[in-house]
Amino acid sequence: MRNARDEKLETPITSMIDIVFLLIIFFVITSTIQQEAVDHALVLAKSKWTEPASLEGVNKVIINVGSTSGSETIVNIGGIHVGLVKLTQLLTVQRQRHGENVQIVIRAAGDLEFRHVDAVMSAVGDANLSRVRLAASAEE
Repeated sequence: MRNARDEKLETPITSMIDIVFLLIIFFVITSTIQQEAVDHALVLAKSKWTEPASLEGVNKVIINVGSTSGSETIVNIGGIHVGLVKLTQLLTVQRQRHGENVQIVIRAAGDLEFRHVDAVMSAVGDANLSRVRLAASAEE
């Protein structure tokens, strides 16, 4: 018979290595999502009264409104195209998670008709959020 003293105690390191790799993948993906939140292809409207807006924050949602084909409003969040109904649903979920302090930054193309920005602002209002900023680039 074997005694308890005869057995060697070993720490299972393979599961710990798996957890470390999962954490590394998680942090790499979340940092990439934050960088992809801004659509750099958009040429923003120019303003001489604009001040640099911080696009980083915990409770901040960046909405990119691009050029349209026809009368459709093209909206993306984090590089993912969403419709106006889906936008309202996503913002409602954010409001339920973080309260009414969710900040919305709308980045619209400078040559875009305002009715498309107004449709996005209506979707934000339908989600009962009111902290909205419109992004613009500074005139030189």
